[in-house]
Amino acid sequence: MKFFNWIGTMWKGSLSFETPMLWAAGFLVTFLFGGTFWTLFVGFHGTFLVQHWLGAEGMPRRYADYLAADGFTALNTVSTISSFLLGLSMLPFFYNVWKTAKYGKPVGVDDPWGYGRSLEWATSCPPPRHNFVTLPRIRSESPAFDLHHPDIAMREQEAHALPAGDQRGHG
Repeated sequence: MKFFNWIGTMWKGSLSFETPMLWAAGFLVTFLFGGTFWTLFVGFHGTFLVQHWLGAEGMPRRYADYLAADGFTALNTVSTISSFLLGLSMLPFFYNVWKTAKYGKPVGVDDPWGYGRSLEWATSCPPPRHNFVTLPRIRSESPAFDLHHPDIAMREQEAHALPAGDQRGHG
Protein backbone atom coordinates (compact mmCIF):
# COMPACT_ATOMS: atom_id res chain seq x y z
CA MET A 1 0.00 0.00 0.00
CA LYS A 2 2.84 2.38 0.86
CA PHE A 3 4.25 2.05 -2.65
CA PHE A 4 0.98 3.31 -4.15
CA ASN A 5 0.98 6.25 -1.72
CA TRP A 6 4.42 7.28 -2.98
CA ILE A 7 3.42 6.92 -6.62
CA GLY A 8 0.21 8.89 -5.95
CA THR A 9 2.25 11.67 -4.36
CA MET A 10 4.32 12.02 -7.54
CA TRP A 11 1.41 11.55 -9.99
CA LYS A 12 1.05 14.52 -12.34
CA GLY A 13 3.68 16.38 -10.34
CA SER A 14 6.34 18.61 -11.79
CA LEU A 15 9.21 16.16 -11.42
CA SER A 16 12.81 16.86 -12.33
CA PHE A 17 14.98 13.78 -12.57
CA GLU A 18 18.08 15.13 -10.89
CA THR A 19 20.21 13.05 -8.53
CA PRO A 20 17.87 13.07 -5.47
CA MET A 21 14.88 12.05 -7.59
CA LEU A 22 16.90 9.33 -9.31
CA TRP A 23 17.79 7.93 -5.88
CA ALA A 24 14.13 8.06 -4.86
CA ALA A 25 13.05 6.30 -8.07
CA GLY A 26 15.74 3.67 -7.51
CA PHE A 27 14.44 3.17 -3.99
CA LEU A 28 10.90 2.67 -5.31
CA VAL A 29 12.06 0.00 -7.76
CA THR A 30 14.11 -1.68 -5.05
CA PHE A 31 11.19 -1.51 -2.64
CA LEU A 32 8.76 -2.88 -5.24
CA PHE A 33 10.87 -5.91 -6.07
CA GLY A 34 12.03 -6.49 -2.52
CA GLY A 35 15.48 -5.60 -3.75
CA THR A 36 18.75 -6.85 -2.44
CA PHE A 37 18.32 -4.66 0.63
CA TRP A 38 16.19 -7.23 2.40
CA THR A 39 18.44 -10.15 1.48
CA LEU A 40 21.41 -8.12 2.68
CA PHE A 41 19.60 -7.13 5.88
CA VAL A 42 18.38 -10.64 6.69
CA GLY A 43 21.68 -12.22 5.65
CA PHE A 44 23.78 -9.83 7.73
CA HIS A 45 21.68 -10.06 10.87
CA GLY A 46 21.08 -13.79 10.43
CA THR A 47 24.84 -14.25 10.32
CA PHE A 48 26.19 -11.83 12.90
CA LEU A 49 23.28 -11.26 15.30
CA VAL A 50 22.94 -15.03 15.66
CA GLN A 51 26.68 -15.25 16.42
CA HIS A 52 26.17 -12.59 19.10
CA TRP A 53 23.37 -14.66 20.63
CA LEU A 54 25.55 -17.77 20.53
CA GLY A 55 28.37 -15.92 22.26
CA ALA A 56 25.95 -14.68 24.93
CA GLU A 57 24.91 -18.32 25.47
CA GLY A 58 28.55 -19.22 26.13
CA MET A 59 29.69 -20.70 22.82
CA PRO A 60 33.50 -20.57 22.67
CA ARG A 61 35.08 -19.09 19.54
CA ARG A 62 37.40 -20.72 17.00
CA TYR A 63 36.32 -24.32 17.54
CA ALA A 64 36.22 -26.59 14.51
CA ASP A 65 33.15 -28.50 15.69
CA TYR A 66 30.70 -28.57 18.57
CA LEU A 67 29.00 -31.46 20.28
CA ALA A 68 25.27 -31.79 19.69
CA ALA A 69 24.85 -31.74 23.46
CA ASP A 70 26.27 -28.19 23.56
CA GLY A 71 23.09 -26.90 21.91
CA PHE A 72 24.85 -24.62 19.40
CA THR A 73 24.17 -26.62 16.24
CA ALA A 74 20.80 -25.18 15.23
CA LEU A 75 21.81 -21.52 15.55
CA ASN A 76 25.16 -22.18 13.85
CA THR A 77 23.23 -23.71 10.94
CA VAL A 78 21.03 -20.60 10.76
CA SER A 79 24.17 -18.44 10.79
CA THR A 80 25.79 -20.50 8.02
CA ILE A 81 22.71 -20.36 5.76
CA SER A 82 22.41 -16.61 6.43
CA SER A 83 26.05 -16.10 5.45
CA PHE A 84 25.31 -17.63 2.03
CA LEU A 85 22.29 -15.32 1.72
CA LEU A 86 24.55 -12.39 2.60
CA GLY A 87 26.99 -13.46 -0.12
CA LEU A 88 24.19 -13.83 -2.68
CA SER A 89 22.92 -10.36 -1.89
CA MET A 90 26.27 -8.95 -3.03
CA LEU A 91 26.04 -10.49 -6.52
CA PRO A 92 23.91 -7.68 -8.07
CA PHE A 93 26.42 -5.14 -6.75
CA PHE A 94 29.39 -7.00 -8.24
CA TYR A 95 27.51 -7.44 -11.52
CA ASN A 96 26.87 -3.70 -11.63
CA VAL A 97 30.55 -2.94 -10.95
CA TRP A 98 31.63 -5.37 -13.70
CA LYS A 99 29.08 -4.07 -16.23
CA THR A 100 30.00 -0.45 -15.51
CA ALA A 101 33.73 -1.15 -15.77
CA LYS A 102 33.33 -3.06 -19.03
CA TYR A 103 30.58 -1.11 -20.83
CA GLY A 104 30.20 2.20 -18.99
CA LYS A 105 31.17 5.46 -20.60
CA PRO A 106 33.90 7.43 -18.79
CA VAL A 107 32.77 10.71 -17.32
CA GLY A 108 34.60 13.53 -19.06
CA VAL A 109 33.03 16.56 -17.41
CA ASP A 110 33.38 17.96 -13.92
CA ASP A 111 29.68 17.93 -13.07
CA PRO A 112 27.85 15.39 -15.27
CA TRP A 113 24.41 16.51 -14.09
CA GLY A 114 25.14 20.23 -14.28
CA TYR A 115 23.37 21.08 -11.04
CA GLY A 116 25.78 19.85 -8.34
CA ARG A 117 25.69 22.11 -5.32
CA SER A 118 28.41 20.90 -2.96
CA LEU A 119 32.18 21.19 -3.25
CA GLU A 120 32.82 17.72 -4.68
CA TRP A 121 31.18 18.96 -7.89
CA ALA A 122 33.34 22.10 -7.99
CA THR A 123 36.64 20.28 -8.53
CA SER A 124 37.91 18.78 -11.77
CA CYS A 125 37.31 15.19 -12.86
CA PRO A 126 39.44 13.34 -11.93
CA PRO A 127 40.30 15.57 -8.99
CA PRO A 128 43.87 16.65 -8.30
CA ARG A 129 45.71 15.11 -5.36
CA HIS A 130 44.45 17.66 -2.83
CA ASN A 131 41.06 18.23 -4.54
CA PHE A 132 41.68 21.90 -5.29
CA VAL A 133 44.75 23.73 -6.57
CA THR A 134 43.61 26.80 -4.62
CA LEU A 135 40.95 27.17 -1.97
CA PRO A 136 37.53 27.59 -3.59
CA ARG A 137 35.55 30.76 -3.03
CA ILE A 138 32.49 29.99 -0.93
CA ARG A 139 29.82 32.66 -0.80
CA SER A 140 26.70 30.52 -0.37
CA GLU A 141 25.54 27.05 0.64
CA SER A 142 25.90 25.97 -3.02
CA PRO A 143 29.46 26.80 -4.13
CA ALA A 144 29.58 24.39 -7.09
CA PHE A 145 26.25 25.64 -8.44
CA ASP A 146 27.50 29.22 -8.09
CA LEU A 147 30.63 28.30 -10.04
CA HIS A 148 28.78 26.61 -12.92
CA HIS A 149 25.78 28.99 -13.03
CA PRO A 150 27.08 32.45 -12.01
CA ASP A 151 24.10 34.26 -13.59
CA ILE A 152 21.56 32.38 -11.47
CA ALA A 153 23.75 32.72 -8.36
CA MET A 154 23.93 36.50 -8.88
CA ARG A 155 20.14 36.76 -9.20
CA GLU A 156 19.63 34.72 -6.02
CA GLN A 157 22.15 36.87 -4.17
CA GLU A 158 20.43 40.06 -5.29
CA ALA A 159 17.01 38.69 -4.32
CA HIS A 160 18.22 37.89 -0.79
CA ALA A 161 20.29 41.05 -0.26
CA LEU A 162 19.36 43.24 2.70
CA PRO A 163 18.28 46.81 1.97
CA ALA A 164 20.94 49.50 2.40
CA GLY A 165 21.36 50.47 6.04
CA ASP A 166 19.74 47.27 7.38
CA GLN A 167 22.08 45.81 9.99
CA ARG A 168 20.20 42.63 10.93
CA GLY A 169 22.63 39.91 11.83
CA HIS A 170 25.58 42.32 12.09
CA GLY A 171 25.58 43.35 15.68
